[in-house]
Amino acid sequence: MMPAAATAPPPAAAKTLPALRADLRLLQAAGSILGERRWTIYDPLNHRFVSIGRTAYLLLQTWRAGGTADDISDEVWTRFAETVEASDVERFAEFLQLSGLTIEAAGGGWRPLFNLAEKQRASWGSRLLHNYLMFRIPLFRPERFLNSTIELVRPLGSAKTALLFSAIGLAGFYLVSREWESFCGSFADAFSVQGAALVAISLVIVKLLHELGHAYTATHFGCRVPVIGVAFILGVPMLYSDVTDSWRLTSRRSRFLIDSAGIMVDLAVASLATFAWAFLPPGPWRTLAFSLASAGWILSLAFNLNPFMKFDGYHIAADAFGLDNMQSRAMAIARWRLREILFGLGLPAPEPLPQTVRRLLTGYGWGVWIYRLIMFTGIALAIYAYFFKLAGIILFCVEIGYFILKPMWGEMRAWYAMRKQLSASPRSAVTASVFAVFMLALAAPWSSRVAIPAVIEAEHIAPLYPPVPSRIEAVHTARGRRVKAGEILLTLTAPGLSDALRQTEIKADIVQLRRARRTSDAADRESAVILDQEFQSLMQQREGLLQQIHELDLKAPIDGEVVEMADALVPGRWINQKETTLVVRSATRAQVRGYLDATDAWRVRQGASSRFVPDDIHLPSLDVTLNSIAPSGTAVLDQIELAQAFGGRVASTLNGQGQPVPAASQYAVRAAISGNASALFLRKTVTGVLIVEGKPESILARLWRQTLKVLVRESGV
Repeated sequence: MMPAAATAPPPAAAKTLPALRADLRLLQAAGSILGERRWTIYDPLNHRFVSIGRTAYLLLQTWRAGGTADDISDEVWTRFAETVEASDVERFAEFLQLSGLTIEAAGGGWRPLFNLAEKQRASWGSRLLHNYLMFRIPLFRPERFLNSTIELVRPLGSAKTALLFSAIGLAGFYLVSREWESFCGSFADAFSVQGAALVAISLVIVKLLHELGHAYTATHFGCRVPVIGVAFILGVPMLYSDVTDSWRLTSRRSRFLIDSAGIMVDLAVASLATFAWAFLPPGPWRTLAFSLASAGWILSLAFNLNPFMKFDGYHIAADAFGLDNMQSRAMAIARWRLREILFGLGLPAPEPLPQTVRRLLTGYGWGVWIYRLIMFTGIALAIYAYFFKLAGIILFCVEIGYFILKPMWGEMRAWYAMRKQLSASPRSAVTASVFAVFMLALAAPWSSRVAIPAVIEAEHIAPLYPPVPSRIEAVHTARGRRVKAGEILLTLTAPGLSDALRQTEIKADIVQLRRARRTSDAADRESAVILDQEFQSLMQQREGLLQQIHELDLKAPIDGEVVEMADALVPGRWINQKETTLVVRSATRAQVRGYLDATDAWRVRQGASSRFVPDDIHLPSLDVTLNSIAPSGTAVLDQIELAQAFGGRVASTLNGQGQPVPAASQYAVRAAISGNASALFLRKTVTGVLIVEGKPESILARLWRQTLKVLVRESGV
């Protein structure tokens, strides 16, 4: 029988380290506000730059192909008196392999490297999502052109030129301020065919000069610009220039100038265009100057300077502070800080940083989260609007799920993985209690108020129209005058009616003569019945014409006040029956009318106490009583002031006749006003909100019903 020691397996052989590629270059990197030294690994094969810290630098200084992690760890201690764990060496070796910086796989063969690469490789779905959101197409290689023309544009980067453009911009602002209304009015020209073409030309010019600004500045500092191309972001084309070579620069100031060169060019173009606009006559050239100025200012101030997007503003901030990978580092710090606030775990920060820098990165990371939430939600809505309905709904859900819900789910999984630590922390109980109270507040049916878009107006409003095209003979009233029911307001004549009446009477006389002689005329005697019928028809026609002539005198249908009159109501003017000539409003009592959303109809009952809150803060609120709810939804919104198409709160669209049609079912409601306060609202229609006490409902239930309503509406069910 063999001894027990003989049956133990032999110790596993230590993994050997791979050899580094001979073409790699190690460069000194620019400093940072942290005071730490950084280095950059330049990969000329792929034109990539990898930023590393001191520990990685020491490992590269002691790297030996075929050695082991323990050998490197000991060598670092011997040469630099710093401690590096063997596990850190192994992780760094894996990083080098996955980055393609080694010649061959480490000990253990290709299988570990393949497994690591598979874990980090994005799925085809992820690649598809990112590619439809953004992809790049290289257009041309500008190095020869840049090198041959750099001397021509180099003077444009001088301090004197900057001062000159600043003076021109200030002068342009002063001149434009004296014609500000005319300058803003130029915006309307962009909606014409010619204006749209000029805006497109302006954007191309500004973006091309913007990218050339980056490219020329990089060339000035000795960097390569291998390509200029176009990137499609959500289908919108945008030029880009590859200035990755600026990573080789050790001066933060040089990199900062390269980052900000595009914005400086935008501002210069905008300054020149603003100045030129003040001197150009109205026409296409002035419209082009306005487009160039607007594009320059808007692209620079509202887009390129945004630090939350990885465009110029982000790179300017990162190079100004010397914080490589600022966004990813900030988000790691922000996640750590959020967990500490919520759970108080006492875990060390992802990296040791000064307190001021840590707070800066925490605020920036939280700002990125908020910005991404808003931006990706906006992109999802834009995708829904651009695509046909089914594809829009699918892509909307994918966008929200992948870019918003997935990161949140990942954080939830991280919390679950730390559940033992979370349960041991006293602050976790406080956070859980606050969250539970918050959810109870959302789930509790405490909200009993129902808000109904409404207007308050006179109880009776009577528009007056002429019955037929007529001519004004006399005007007996004026705007603001009190009138009595039956009082004549306009005297009209209609020559066409008078002629028709005269012809009808002549025909009736002729028929009457034929009826009188039918005893002596055999033909008339045979058609006696027909003559009687014809005579009766003519007499009815005569009565109708007399009635229309009588109605030509427009009379006040109610006691009230003339609140509206058509323009130029003077004797001799012709008006037609489609024209609202006068509007008489009741001068005794007002009422509230509004539209109740069908989803809230079950919560409201007739007779409920309510309060009308006007939009005009200078008018008082009124106690009212809900006295009428329509039994069915309205097809057209009679109160056009409440329609969204006319600036109101009720979602609506316009039909073929220009009438507002509600997007969702709406029930017309009426409310009576208590007391004499209604006299304040008799002279004009006032919009506001009718607050009705209804059945209580929780916020969660309301959100759920609203979500279902939108899904049903948009799916076309």
